[in-house]
Amino acid sequence: MRATIVIAAHNEGDLLGKTIHSVKQTAAALDTEIVVVDDASTDGSVAQAQRDHPDVRVESFPQRAGVSRTKDRGARVAQGEVLIFLDGHCNPEPGALTRLVEDVELASGEAVFMPRICALDPETWQNNTRQVGHGYQVRLDTLEVTWQDLERLRPAQLPDGRAVYETPTFIGCVVAMSRRLYTRLHGFDTDMLFYGSEDVDLGVQCWLLGHTVYHDPVPLVGHRFQQQFDHYTIPPGHTLANQLRMARRTFSDNVWESWLPWFRERIHRDHWESSWQTFRERRESVERERQYLFAHRAHSEFWYSERFSLAWPAINQLTLPITAAMPSGDSDASTGAPSSRPSVDPSPLPSTPPSPMPPTPMPPTRAPYERPSVDPSPLPSTPPSPMPPTPMPPTPMPPTPMPPTPMPPTRAPYERPSVDPSPLPPTPPSPMPPSPMPPTPMPPTPMPPTPMPPTEAPHGRPGVDPQPLPPTPSPSPWPTRAP
Repeated sequence: MRATIVIAAHNEGDLLGKTIHSVKQTAAALDTEIVVVDDASTDGSVAQAQRDHPDVRVESFPQRAGVSRTKDRGARVAQGEVLIFLDGHCNPEPGALTRLVEDVELASGEAVFMPRICALDPETWQNNTRQVGHGYQVRLDTLEVTWQDLERLRPAQLPDGRAVYETPTFIGCVVAMSRRLYTRLHGFDTDMLFYGSEDVDLGVQCWLLGHTVYHDPVPLVGHRFQQQFDHYTIPPGHTLANQLRMARRTFSDNVWESWLPWFRERIHRDHWESSWQTFRERRESVERERQYLFAHRAHSEFWYSERFSLAWPAINQLTLPITAAMPSGDSDASTGAPSSRPSVDPSPLPSTPPSPMPPTPMPPTRAPYERPSVDPSPLPSTPPSPMPPTPMPPTPMPPTPMPPTPMPPTRAPYERPSVDPSPLPPTPPSPMPPSPMPPTPMPPTPMPPTPMPPTEAPHGRPGVDPQPLPPTPSPSPWPTRAP
């Protein structure tokens, strides 16, 4: 058989049946089987899915086993040469699963592949193609995870020329690999409890054992991201114990000894003690797995850190400075002091390029997101979109109610006579007496015309008009007296 679709499920409701239907509809031509692994569901969803799809194989746990053991169980009973791990609330686009199988086959089964992953609306069962995540990265000091934009990933090519990209690790809601490679990597750590770190850990081990994790940006799978755990609870101590197992499987002794005290200081004492006790109870299995992984390593954690531009660890710098302890779900965001328990909120959203569409209302970013992976799989962020126009401050207007000003709006502010050549509009009637005008330079009526030439009138001053000359007296017989 060419491929097996392994669907891990716990109280998925009607989403499990929708997921199975989508897989059949979008990969009808693919030679595949579907295996549903029930992690002790109590809502009847698995039984209903089995009635609706009798050709689906079902494996069940009588008690909660957790994500890691559930997926591993599906891999162990699979008959396909290629394994595709899928959450019980996913909607693959047509051709997506077939493309992932082809990717694994083109890489001769020596690499792991993750597709584009977008947000899925569980009510409409529609994929939001504007809210997409690409690469996935984990910091080795804080063990916090973040999405990576496509532009930050190193490009590569498969033998047929199709473009793929190297990603530091993968998110477990949908991922493909060969059954042979899964066995060589020893698969998901089955002693990780309930939820958290199993996918990120396996991606890191893949690189350290000399294989590659690729992102193919062509296939698209929608995934229902939760704002909170709405149908089960995650004990915080289990999540931290899983992170300790990942660190122990990844770090050589000198790195582990430098990192452990620093990491412990980030966690509240009571929570640390319970988590450390849980870790110690399964210490034997992690040491056994670590021995196998180190015996087959092709690269060290220093190589991994340098390849993906991580700040730590470095060969010449094992000690973690106090400034590296960024506030996270385990500490107070304002002071950096340890909190009583790690956050169990969803992980941060990936950043997206600007867009004319308004942003989908979300909780931040998931962004910005950055807490340890104790949450459901991180949700890819919604690119910014048509924001409604920013309201402009109101233009100052005269208080209401005021009658409209009869003058043109542009005239109102100026309290001086117009200097425009154009005639002014007629002044509306006013109860006030007209302002006194300066006296006209014309001689008063009905005086006879003054013998002064008309051109002399303009030389008069305002308010001092020329007076008419008295009539010239008749010639006197008396001599005129000199002045």
